[in-house]
Amino acid sequence: MSLLQTTLNETLEALPANGIAELSALIDPGWIEQALQATGKASIRRRKLPAQHAVWLVIGLA
Repeated sequence: MSLLQTTLNETLEALPANGIAELSALIDPGWIEQALQATGKASIRRRKLPAQHAVWLVIGLA
C-alpha cells in the first residue's frame, strides 16, 4: 500500500462520525455552482476529479 493510501486511510479513520455529512449540510450546493460559474471553471468532460468535487476538497482542507 502506498504512503498516500495509508495516509488517506488514517485520515478517514480519524474523522468524527458523520463529519463529512455535517460539513456538506452546512454548505449550500448552490454556492459551489456559483463559485464555478464566477471563475468560468466548470467540468464539461467527465474527469476523475470533477470541478465540483475539487471545490469540496478545498473546502474540506480548510
